[in-house]
Amino acid sequence: LAVPYLLKTFFGMETIFTQSMSSAVNSTFIAAMFGLTWLCVDPLLKAVYVLRCFYGTSLQSGEDLRADLRRFRSPAVATALLAICLCFIAVTPSHAAGTPGTAPASSPAVSPTELDQSIEETINRREFTWRTPRQKVETKSSVAEKIKAWMDKFWRAIDDFFRKLFNSRRSTSPPSGTSWMAPISGLMYLLLIAAVCALVLVVALLIRAWLRHRASQIPIVASTAIAPVPDLADENVAADQLPDDEWLRLARELLQRGELRLALRAFYLSSLAHLARRDLIILAKFKSNRDYERELGRRGHALPELHATFRQNITHFDRVWYGRHETTREQLEDFALNVERIRAC
Repeated sequence: LAVPYLLKTFFGMETIFTQSMSSAVNSTFIAAMFGLTWLCVDPLLKAVYVLRCFYGTSLQSGEDLRADLRRFRSPAVATALLAICLCFIAVTPSHAAGTPGTAPASSPAVSPTELDQSIEETINRREFTWRTPRQKVETKSSVAEKIKAWMDKFWRAIDDFFRKLFNSRRSTSPPSGTSWMAPISGLMYLLLIAAVCALVLVVALLIRAWLRHRASQIPIVASTAIAPVPDLADENVAADQLPDDEWLRLARELLQRGELRLALRAFYLSSLAHLARRDLIILAKFKSNRDYERELGRRGHALPELHATFRQNITHFDRVWYGRHETTREQLEDFALNVERIRAC
């Protein structure tokens, strides 16, 4: 199941399994996966069983040692071992004879401490330690086990209390009245369980009320979306992308940074946005500046000063933006004053 998703992740290969997960939920796919899994796991499982039984029976028969010695029965291995033995026999007398007149050096004696250490290291090897009895490792009890032990002690104490209570009453009451004590004992247990459940419910309700009260005290921070700043160098920028106040603020920032040409366009877009907000013009991408001027003359014929001021700004804007004429800070300030007059009309 993981292979198709890995192919899609790393190589972008789409299969029927990645397109629809329901393709894998059918008897054919499950049977094929079961068969492949069995073919892969069954030989390994049988090999583990065979080795386990072989090493188990070798504890009495020593068959594992015989299997290791069978490797030396081949003629090539026997010839190599014979050659090694002959080399040792040929080399050993020359070393043992030494110089004439000197006694042969005796082999160094092994101290008991070294012998005990060697025996201890050999016994503690992995192939021998598995036969030693396992030591019980005392593990620290977890929190769940501790809580379970405490609850067992609690219920046992309650049970002992009721047993002592009812046994004492039975001993003082006449024998004929003991038959009705068993239902009362069961009723007491039910009442105790109901009381514990009611206590847990009350605690849960208190915790829930406290959490709601705490959540109500957390101040809610109102987030406002930040409008992206349009690129004034782009010819596709329209006046309706920002309100007239935002265009005016952007124009003043550009004026302070010394970008006069972009500031001029921001002032002009601010005037267009203001006139569109007052329904004196209708913004459209196919309209030219002269179209806006004629539309303002029709809609704002009652405000001749507004039309004259807007025509003056259009003339200066066309010369600077389309005619590539230079503008100065003084001319730009006059343009901004005309924008303020347009807003004031």
